[in-house]
Amino acid sequence: MEMARIPAGKTWIGCASENNAGFDCNPDELPLHQVSLAEFWMDRHEVSNAQYALCVADGVCEAPFYQRSATRDDYYGNPDFADYPRVAVSWHEAAIYCEWAGGRLPTEAEWVRAARGRDKRVYPWGNEPPSCELANSLDENNGRHCAGDTLPVESFPQGASPFGVLNLAGNVWEWTADWYHQDYYSVSPAENPQGPERGGTKVVHGGGFDYSWERIRVAYTSDHDPREHKISFGFRCVMDPSELNLDGN
Repeated sequence: MEMARIPAGKTWIGCASENNAGFDCNPDELPLHQVSLAEFWMDRHEVSNAQYALCVADGVCEAPFYQRSATRDDYYGNPDFADYPRVAVSWHEAAIYCEWAGGRLPTEAEWVRAARGRDKRVYPWGNEPPSCELANSLDENNGRHCAGDTLPVESFPQGASPFGVLNLAGNVWEWTADWYHQDYYSVSPAENPQGPERGGTKVVHGGGFDYSWERIRVAYTSDHDPREHKISFGFRCVMDPSELNLDGN
């Protein structure tokens, strides 16, 4: 997997009401606060079917129970969709894959840092309204879906984040490592927040191919049971610098 370096620095977590594409801030997006994060590396793309299959072939990951996508009965294992995101993946399955790959799931703060950089932008590419050239989502200009299903993980280079990470808005929702609590932002530590110590659901970000412009905002937070296999859920991994093999040996 090609990875992007996310340098140490500060990022804004949550919703900026004065710059939110005309949407209201949801209660669990407040308060807007700034945190400092250590350097990490993130997959530039969502984990694909082909990449996940390597973990299955290695005997670590289990073959998906749901092998279809939203509109395709023959999806996982079909060479035509090898470079499309692995979907209907549970949080537990995603975590196992990332560990096998030498990494881990990103914390929510790391995910936001990779998507937003240092400013308070609404979307990974900036404050420009979404379009079907920037993200795979519902096109609110005409009420139709851009694709109605997943697209290849290398799609939408124009919608890349400040660090060159693709599809952090749309295509598939992405699991993070954090437990969810609606009031966590009010008690979040200022350095390297790891989320609540316990909980019942896990944080997901990014929106999917069938979701509105409001829900593909960087600030939009949702949560789901880590056992769920949602058809529009995928993931990507991160690595700490100490775990990354930079010399290729």
